[in-house]
Amino acid sequence: LTEDEDALTDIDLEELGLLTPRVTEE
Repeated sequence: LTEDEDALTDIDLEELGLLTPRVTEE
């Protein structure tokens, strides 16, 4: 994963983490 995706992933885990629990697995 690129740095951009890594940074966005962190935010997604916090905000979208509740909407997409499967993202936390990755």
